[in-house]
Amino acid sequence: MPIFESWPWKAKIAKYADSLERLRSGTEEYDDDQWWADFEEAVMAGAFAIRKLFESKKLSYEAQAITIDCKNSPKIPAPLLENGVSLKPSFMDRDKLDRYFDVAVQAQTKVYVPVLD
Repeated sequence: MPIFESWPWKAKIAKYADSLERLRSGTEEYDDDQWWADFEEAVMAGAFAIRKLFESKKLSYEAQAITIDCKNSPKIPAPLLENGVSLKPSFMDRDKLDRYFDVAVQAQTKVYVPVLD
């Protein structure tokens, strides 16, 4: 379904951007679980709003050319369980990134907004 009025969506994106900035700056007290929950909500909902605006052609060409600086870490080879099945992230432990990725090793990369859709 296309978006007809883009301003509410753009207002939400601004709200999520502010939330991510607060999380990045560490100006508020968070327990670890709440920090990850707020981070995940801001990233996922913000990316969804950007995608919907992109699909509805409500983003300028300049906005579509924006890149996001990211860091990525290599995957750790999955250990095998006793039954020979490899260990993979599940819904219940997806917050334990250091179990599946070597977070000590980080490479700088860029993600283009159109790739997010």
